[in-house]
Amino acid sequence: MLVTSTQFDVRRNEDRVMVAVQAGSVEFSAGPWWRRKHALLTAGQVSVASPQDGLVSPYPDHIETITAWQRGRLIFRDVPLSDVAAELSRYLTRPLRVADARLGQLRISSTLSIETPEAALDILPEIAPVTVIRHVDGGAVLVSLLSFPLRE
Repeated sequence: MLVTSTQFDVRRNEDRVMVAVQAGSVEFSAGPWWRRKHALLTAGQVSVASPQDGLVSPYPDHIETITAWQRGRLIFRDVPLSDVAAELSRYLTRPLRVADARLGQLRISSTLSIETPEAALDILPEIAPVTVIRHVDGGAVLVSLLSFPLRE
């Protein structure tokens, strides 16, 4: 990675790496040396690298949303509840689980504070039809309050 007088964010989730550029430019490369791919990202662009997809061409995205964690906030715009749980888990002492895959598909839009991540769990039932079941070990599970199937 070559950085040129810039502000950027690097996020790793399992085997996926995302680079988001706020200002300046970043050269992002991925893959083995014999077939390494390169991408030049400029302000407002994002790229992702993973073993499955290789290096994705830079694309515009909401950089302020991606970097909101730097200001103590998480911003979600129409994302699956499973992604919300995974992101919150980065800040909780124990992972937040979603009870079932169908519930994990429920789309969420919200802004949550990570100043006190446990308090974010109290807000989830206000923005989604879920309840939070807390375990004595500090873990938590999201379960559905819906008595009918979720839309696909």
